[in-house]
Formats: sequence, C-alpha cells, structure tokens
Amino acid sequence: MKVSVVIPCYNAEKYLGQTFSSVLSQIRLPDEIVFIDDGSTDNTKHMINAYKDFEIISDERIKVSVYDNEENRGIGYTRQKGIDVADGDYIAFLSSDDVWDKRFLEKSMDILESKTIMYSNTNYPNMGTYTDYYRCDKKLSPFEIFRCPEYSRSNVIDWALRKNMFINFSSIVFPKMLPVIFEDSLRRGEDLIFLLDTLLSNFYWSRIDEPLLYYRVMGGKFDLNKFIKLWSFNKDRLIKLGVNNILIERKFNDSYNKVTMGKFKKRLKRFFK
Repeated sequence: MKVSVVIPCYNAEKYLGQTFSSVLSQIRLPDEIVFIDDGSTDNTKHMINAYKDFEIISDERIKVSVYDNEENRGIGYTRQKGIDVADGDYIAFLSSDDVWDKRFLEKSMDILESKTIMYSNTNYPNMGTYTDYYRCDKKLSPFEIFRCPEYSRSNVIDWALRKNMFINFSSIVFPKMLPVIFEDSLRRGEDLIFLLDTLLSNFYWSRIDEPLLYYRVMGGKFDLNKFIKLWSFNKDRLIKLGVNNILIERKFNDSYNKVTMGKFKKRLKRFFK
C-alpha cells in the first residue's frame, strides 16, 4: 500500500525543517510527501519549493509534490486539498510544526496492512490508526505524555460535548477512499468535525498505545465567532448521533460561559494593572 504524507503549511519557516527531516527519517519511508502552502507571507513557499529538489537527488524514490492556495483558505480547505491531490492509498497528516518518531509510519502501516480490515457495506478499508503523543514546548522538549483513550462512540461523543477530541490529527493514517470530507469553511476544529463524520460513517480508528508524535503546544488567539461556528457544526453532528438536544445546549452554555468569563477576567486584570 502506498502512503502519502500531507503537510499543510502556513508561515511555517521556523519549524518546517524539523518536520520534513522527521518524515525522511522514517524507518518505513512514505511514497509521497505533499506540501500545500496556504498563502504564507514568510519564506515557507521558498522552503517547500527547495524540498521539491529532494525528489531529484534522492535514491529513495519519494515523490515530493508542492501546491499553493491562491490565498489563505484555512486548515479545513487545505487538508481536504491534500487528500484530493495525493496519490497514495493511505493519507498521513503532519502539521508543519510537529515531528514524528522514526517508527511512526512503520507501526501504523504494520497494523493497517496486517490486521483483518473491516468492511461495512463499503468498498474501502474501514479502519485508520492514531497514536499516543508527547506534548512539547516550542523547543520540542516533552513535558507530558498524552495517553489517548481507546476509540469508542461514547468516548468521541463525551469529548465532543466538551468541544474537544483525544485524537491528534498529526498521528492519524487513514484510507484516501474514506468518503468523508473536511468542512472547508472551518479555520479551527475541522478535525473534530471530520472525526464525528467518520463516526457517522461507521469508520473505526485503532489506537497505537505508544507516543510516536512530538506535538508542539502552541497557544492560539481565541475567536468567539469561530467558537460559535464550530459549535453549530458540532451540534449538527451530535444530533445525528442521537445525543439529546438539551444536553448539547447545556454543554454549549457551559463552554460559552467559561470562555467568555475567562476573557472578562483577563480584561479586568489588564485594567487594574
């Protein structure tokens, strides 16, 4: 089975070299690396075009593909574009500031190629994998191992009700033919909605209980409008999964009050300095 690694990039010049090196250091090398620049304003585009030369000078026969979005479209659009243009039978996402353990692809594909693949009235392999991971600071120094829960319907729903998820999308490998697409209008939380859609499609995720990803914890700026938009997508999926609407609304209000109160407290703190 061929594997394509999809690396969405936006202003990624600071860490992209480490990310690319970790892919080239895999015990099982991918068949293709797909870079997609999402309208970067730094040197990211020049870097990934330089990486294209690796295909020419390498003896490993890894195809390196480079694509550009005409403008910044966000992570949902960019991830879906990566799936669409990739040649592999399987897709592995890697964020442009994260790093894989050298055994990541080997371990993931061993499971996908050796286990009995489940089918559920589909014409595609109905299973993907995810791994535990290291939570790291900006220097990639681990400060915690995140032990993921086992995949189950109840676990996914429980985390989604908190507007969160336990699967890191830099640690997944899944079949390209999976008939689920990313919401291209979402600029955050697109992975949660994708995961819920796979649950609705009776897709199965197998956990690898070993940390094989180094994930940089990068604080992001909170945007209330994006928060509310994500919740609307989240609510729609949870209702389809049979979750009680009153429970969904209560969880939304809890999250909304928590984040808005947090912003209010920060403003007060700045005001009284």
